[in-house]
This record gives sequence, structure tokens and C-alpha cells, in this order.
Amino acid sequence: MDSPLECQLTDIVESIPAGFLMCDAQERIVACNSLYKKWFFPGMEDIVVLGMTFEELLRLFAAKSPSATDRMDADWIERRLAKRRRSDGPFEHRLADGRVLRTSEKRNEDGSTISIHVDMTELYGQKEAADRTSKQLQVILKSIDQGISMFDKDLDVVAFNPRFLELLDFPPELGDAATKFDDFIRYNAERGEYGDGDSDQQVRERVDLAKQFQPHLFERVRPDGSVVEIRGTPAPGGGMVTTYTDVTEHRRYEEALLKRDQELTEQNERFNAALDNMSQGLCLFDRNRRLLVCNRRYIELYDLPEELVKPGALFDDIVRFREQRGDQECSDPQSYLDEWKEIIESGEPGMKIQTLIGDRTIAVNHQPMPNGGWVSTHEDTTEIQRIQARLAHMAHHDSLTNLPNRTFLRERVEMAIPGIGRGQNFSIMCLDLDRFKHVNDTIGHPMGDKLLKAVADRLRNCVRETDTIARLGGDEFAILQISNDQPKAAKLTAQRICEVLAEPFDLDNHQVVIGTSVGIAVAPEDGVDPDQLIKNADMALYRAKNDGRGIYRFFEAEMDARMQIRRNLEIDLRKAFQKDEFELHYQPLVDLETDEITGFEALLRWSHPERGNVSPAEFIPVAEEIGLIVPLGEWVVRRACVDAAGWPTHTKVAVNLSPAQFRNDELVNTVFNALATSRIAPQRLELEITEHVLLQHNETTLAKLHALRDMGVRIAMDDFGTGYSSLSYLRSFPFDKIKIDRSFIKDLSNQEEADVIVKAVAGLSQDLGITATAEGVETENQREHVKAAGYSEMQGFLISPARPIDEINAEYFPQPTAGKKRRLA
Repeated sequence: MDSPLECQLTDIVESIPAGFLMCDAQERIVACNSLYKKWFFPGMEDIVVLGMTFEELLRLFAAKSPSATDRMDADWIERRLAKRRRSDGPFEHRLADGRVLRTSEKRNEDGSTISIHVDMTELYGQKEAADRTSKQLQVILKSIDQGISMFDKDLDVVAFNPRFLELLDFPPELGDAATKFDDFIRYNAERGEYGDGDSDQQVRERVDLAKQFQPHLFERVRPDGSVVEIRGTPAPGGGMVTTYTDVTEHRRYEEALLKRDQELTEQNERFNAALDNMSQGLCLFDRNRRLLVCNRRYIELYDLPEELVKPGALFDDIVRFREQRGDQECSDPQSYLDEWKEIIESGEPGMKIQTLIGDRTIAVNHQPMPNGGWVSTHEDTTEIQRIQARLAHMAHHDSLTNLPNRTFLRERVEMAIPGIGRGQNFSIMCLDLDRFKHVNDTIGHPMGDKLLKAVADRLRNCVRETDTIARLGGDEFAILQISNDQPKAAKLTAQRICEVLAEPFDLDNHQVVIGTSVGIAVAPEDGVDPDQLIKNADMALYRAKNDGRGIYRFFEAEMDARMQIRRNLEIDLRKAFQKDEFELHYQPLVDLETDEITGFEALLRWSHPERGNVSPAEFIPVAEEIGLIVPLGEWVVRRACVDAAGWPTHTKVAVNLSPAQFRNDELVNTVFNALATSRIAPQRLELEITEHVLLQHNETTLAKLHALRDMGVRIAMDDFGTGYSSLSYLRSFPFDKIKIDRSFIKDLSNQEEADVIVKAVAGLSQDLGITATAEGVETENQREHVKAAGYSEMQGFLISPARPIDEINAEYFPQPTAGKKRRLA
């Protein structure tokens, strides 16, 4: 009769959910559970007898067991025995019935060997099923090592294996047979395995729960992240048998599957969302021309009913429905179907443009599928084609006036050139508008745009339908005129244009008067290259503007040379600014009562190393055209302030400002910095502006003037009396000085009207309480005249021409004269 201990051991062995075999040091079988016999010797379990050797059992298995396979021959037996002797770790094998067992063999210190055979069949089946459903899973469960513990009804240790300690990370000292259940629990509690809280309370609660000996199954996540499945089963004789299985990989696999399922779900959702949010229609048909899938855009493009586009719908039915509704491209549905059949059978990609009712166009791109079906995208290109047409038009036309542009004109000239040999001569006329910049500056750019459109309309009425009018940019236009009667035809057209554009324009209650100048080049006399002809016409235009504006000029060969001279002047002008070739000359301002010098006007001079002294009348207009006048003007302000810093503190310096400088946002800062750097009092700086600055009469201009005056700078109106509204400008801003234009002083002895104007300006200045200065005084008679008229100051050649700073300082300020006033000798 078996002892109680043997019964308990038998219970342990039988409760193990795996095949169990134990051999002693002589490899004789001392224990074997039912699962082992059932798996290895199905139907012949009794053949396994305690006491037989493992080799006898192995050969018996290979020879007679239904579970043995053909490959389990003598060589296999030798390899198996050798593997057992090596004890080199768990391994797996498949039995004849398909069962997969994982075998773990451990050699004990007493020489005995324990073999555990875990049934992996179900797990492998799960893995294979998972492999079929998702290729993403690459984790294969290769081994499951279980820990085993058994406690009796008093919770004393009956038995446990090392894997139990390893899985739950218990120290070796707890591996003693005398260890109790609560020792393990207390160790876990003290290391925080159960979370925060009183460890004694945690131990009591878990021991009380264990004493109930109820079946249980739960998982514990170890601090290292591993997951251990703990399964407890009440033992027949009392107590509890518990298995501990590392299911970390299994849980990770489940999480991966769940994540993959979620990804697939999200991918499908994104795919469906992408389909229904495509700007193109999409449809997929099988080899039998049945619809597999289509998106919302496809249905909307053709306004198809829902029941017609369900999966399985025939392509032919969709086409015939559209034909019955009256779609243009379906007027002959059979030919349309035949055409598609050819495309499908060809197996080649294709593209077709369909025109629908309402002038809608659909671009259909067809792509054959390997299975004989096809997928096609349908894009509404109606707006794209309209945009392309518009872009093509815009590429050759001016957006403001809708006239052809330079590119279009050049193409037309190229087309006209071959006709020269057939007697079809032509001319090119270039023109720009006089005073257009003045219009922009006075009434604003929107009005300037309206003026350009009005000019374009008038030009259309001046030419024939066969002529081409182009806007080259800004206020520049060109006309291509094909006529055998050249240059007469060009002359008549140019005259007509000058007359028509000289007539006033009415723009939103603003009457605008401009004019134009026209330059003409005739082919082939003036060239046969499009660019050269346009260039020659432009040079003729430049000549017309210089000759008085409002006229036309034909191109002459010497114009090219003049234009080259001007280009060279531009180049030299830019270099001069970089090389500091400019200097300031100063002309005295004299008090007519005391003959004392009150200040000097700074005048810009250019001394070119090869050209010599270049007249301001020659280079200032060019500087304005090429955008150099603003930086040049800033330099003048800075230089004049620095030079004036060496004069007596009562001596002023006057500087002219151009309209371009007033359009520059940095003007006030420039003046402020010049005063700060030179340290002269603001009252010593006098800024002279012409009426052209006030033609830009707007809040910004006045704000700048007031900012300068608030700074202490004096503001003078230069060339007074030459404009149209001189008196009105005196009301717009409180000037400190009026400088009457030199032309009135020059005509004093010849024109009675000049004398009246000179006296009137003097009286006006006295009434307003501002200084009046006479410019251009060259004779004693003129001096006495303006003094008698009431002028406060004068300047001119009678006193001195403008001279360099060194000469001025040498004559008027030969030594320190702070506070001392200078009289004329």
C-alpha cells in the first residue's frame, strides 16, 4: 500500500497539465503520469512499466507506438539518447497524430532526470491560424516553461520547482523545503509587489484568501514587464497545486493582433474616406463588366441613381441610362460600348475626354486589371480647361486693359516678317503717355489704371481690325500696322493717336489731360528682327519725347548712337555714386537790407574723370529715371549738414528735395539722422520743395511736411509762380519762405507782367508774414528792383555763382567766426 507521501507525489504528478516522466540515476523509470502514457503510447498505456530503462522505453516507442513516425528510426533513437545525455535545453517534436510536444529535461544532482512534455498543439494551431490572417505577426511561441508549486492544507510547502522561483523572482533562500506560503507572500508584500499599503495587512488578506482553496486564474505583471499566468487548482487531498506560466510573448502576440486589427480597421476607414473625398470619380469593374466599387464623386459626376451603382451593376446598364437621359457622348451607346470593349481587351492603359451636356468635359483614365477587369478615374476638367484657356489668354494679354502683351506682339511681328518679300510691309509704333506719373501721384493709382483702360479704348478706335495694339507695361503701348502704304499709313495713324489722346479724359468727375509721343520703325528699312524693330521704335519714341512731346518721330540710324550715349551716362552715373564723384557747391543767400549772408543753397555737382563737369540738367533727370535720386538726395542732406556744421551758428543751409524723396518713407528719419550726426540746430536747415511735391497732395505728404517743421526745420516753396495752383498751395501748408522763380526776375526789364507778378509775390509774402527770396539776380538793376518790391533775400550770380565748400570757407569763413555775421564786401 502506498504511503501518504507517495499518494501526494502521485497527485502532484497527475495534476501536472503536461506529460511527466522521471528516471533515476540508472535511467530507470520511477514516475510517469497518465498524460505521458496517453500521448506517447495511445491505446497501449499499460506497456509503460516502472523500472524499465529510458532507452528500453524509447526503443519500444519507436517500434510499436502509434504516436511514432517513420523518421523515428535507429539513428533517431541514438540522437535522442545523445541529446538526453547533453541536457542542452528544451526541444519540440511532432507525434504521428499531429500532436506537438515541447520536452524539457532536467538532470538533478542525484543523477535522476525529470522530463516534462507540454502539449503545444493548440498554441501552434493558433499561431498557424494567426499566420494565415496576418503576415505582420512574426513572433512564434517557441517554448513555455512552467513553474509548479504545491502547498498542503496547512499551507506548508509540499513541493515546487526552480522555475517557480525564477518566474516570480524569489531569492534562493526561499527555496528551502521549510518555507511556508506566507513567507512568499510577505516577501512580495515587502518588495511592493502588491502596491502601496501596510504589508502585514496585505499578507493577512492573501493568506486568508488562500486558505479557502478555491480554483483561481489570474495574471501578474512583473516589474521587468513580464507577465506570469497563475493557475491554482485544489488538490484532492487538500491544499493547492499552482502552475506558473510565462505568457509574456503570448500577451504581446495578442496585443499585436489587436493592434493589427485596429490598424486594418483604421486603414479600411481611411481607404473609404479617401475614396469618398477624392476630387476624381473612381470605379472598378470586373472582367464581366460588373461594378465592384465606386466612390461618391463618380456618382455625382454623372448624377447616377443609387440603385444603378450597387456592386454587381452592369457597365452597359450605366451607359444606356446616360444615353436615355441625353448625355452628349452617349448618342450612340453601342459604339461607345464597343470602343470600351476594345480598350479593355487591348490590356493597355487609355485616356478619353468625354463632353457632357452643358459643355462639361470629363477626362477618363482607364487602367486594365490583371484579372481582366479595369479601374478608371473620372475627373471634371471643365474648370481646368477654362482656366487653361484663361491662362493662355493671360500669357499673351495684359490683365488691366485686355490688350495683347509684349510676347503676343513679338509673335505677331515674327508672323509678319515673311510677308515683307510679298510686298506686305509693316510698321511698329511705340508710344507712352505724357504726365501719366503726375496722374498717379495726384489722384492715385486706381485712377491711373482707369486712365490706362480709357487710353486702350481710344487706341482701339484709332486702328484697323488687322492692326495689333499691345501694352508693353506701365504707360507704354505699341502698335503693329501691316500695310503696303508704309510709312504713310504709320504717319497718319500716329497723327491720329496724338490728337485723340490729347483730348481730355473724364474719370469719375476728374478731368485729366495727358498726351502722348510716338516712335515709329518701318520694316524692312529699319530692320527685320522683331526685337530690333521694337527697340528702334522705342528709340524714336525717346527722340519724340525729347523734341517736345505730343509728336511722333520715325527711327533714324543716329538715334541708336544717342541711345548708347544715354546708356553710358546711366552706367557712369551709378559708378559715380559708388565712387563718391559727386560734390556740393554752395551759392550765398543775402539779406537785402543788411547785405549780410544769411545762408547758402547746396547745389549738386558731378565731376566725371573723363566727361568733366556734367550739367545737373543732364544727369538729374536720368538719376530720377533709374531710381538713384533718393539715395543721392539722402547723401546731399547728410553732406550739407556736415558742411554747415563748420559755419557760424546763425548761417542756414538750404537743400532741395525731389518729389521722389517725399515718396520715400524714410525721409523724416534721414533728416533727423543728418541733424543728429552733424549736431546743427534744426532751424539752420531749410528744405526747398517745388509745387510738384504738393501735386502729391495727400495726408502722407502733409504729415511728412508737418513732421519736419515740428522738428524745427524750415520749409520753403521753390520756383514759386511756375505752377498752376501756387496760391492754393500756400493754404495747404504754412511755409517759412517763398522763392520766386528766376524766370520772373530775368523778364523784369522786358515784360510789364513780370514786374506786376514780382511785386504781387512780395506783397503776398509780407501779408503772410513769411520770407520772400528772389532767385537769379544777376544785375544791380534787378537787385534794386526786388529790394524796392519788398523782398527780404536774394541770390544769384550778382553775388556769387555756386562754389565748392573749400572756396566758400576760404572767402567767407577764413577763421573761426562763431556768432559773427558776414557782410558782403
